Amino acid sequence: ALELAVIGRDRAAAQRAAASALAVVREPWEPKSTLGNLGMIRAAREEQGERIEWVEAIEAELREAAGS
Repeated sequence: ALELAVIGRDRAAAQRAAASALAVVREPWEPKSTLGNLGMIRAAREEQGERIEWVEAIEAELREAAGS
């Protein structure tokens, strides 16, 4: 849900999905996997000249949850 919300440029839905996902992290690889996917999405958007700082904030939360 988080990745789809970011793809859809729905900041509010992405933030809600991030909060939900972070509340149920079981293993460190889970946020790491999502973090990698969000990084690819953000990089592709930046290559197109689109800046989505709000995704960087979500990535920081995922990094913290992953312990990296």
